[in-house]
Amino acid sequence: KWLAGDDAFFEDALEVIGHLTWGLPGTLLGLATSIVNLTLGNLMVGLHNLFTDDQHDWQYASVSIGGPNNENDIIGNYGGFWNIPSLGNAITFGPFVFFGGSKEEAVSRGATSVRDFYANYDTPTPGWPYGAATGLRTAVHEEGHEDQNLIYGPFALLLGLIFSLLPNAFGANQQTSAWYWYDRQANRLSGQNSITNPNKAVHP
Repeated sequence: KWLAGDDAFFEDALEVIGHLTWGLPGTLLGLATSIVNLTLGNLMVGLHNLFTDDQHDWQYASVSIGGPNNENDIIGNYGGFWNIPSLGNAITFGPFVFFGGSKEEAVSRGATSVRDFYANYDTPTPGWPYGAATGLRTAVHEEGHEDQNLIYGPFALLLGLIFSLLPNAFGANQQTSAWYWYDRQANRLSGQNSITNPNKAVHP
């Protein structure tokens, strides 16, 4: 029963072991991206802020264990290079999730920071992501991708590139394109669901 999430300690322990063994490639890529963002990304932010007023300053890179609401099994990354993508955009490597959006953009929507936006202001999208039958927050959806790293291990990066990143980059139809099966599976695994207990009602 604890494999289905009844015992949080054993579930968390299995996830850590999984990300450091079978899912190690994604974990290493996420860690390397975080380090680059905390160094070069913050250098870029510092240079940007030298030439802007306080209202238009970018947010320095930061990391939160547990994601925006400190309840998801992810390591949230904000600021740095991720000031450039818009709010609502995110990418997952292993347990590391990089949330796009600048502090200025977050404040314009009522939040105090990018992290605050994803925790408290990022409401489910009206069209339901990737043909889902229910709305999902960005952080919850990305947690599903984190679980996929434990399913597919070293193949997760390749599958995510082919069946998620490339269709998004080339504007495939999210509602009908079969390319998006990877994102639809992430919806089923997200939130309170798990690898052993997916929410099969997320999609018609």
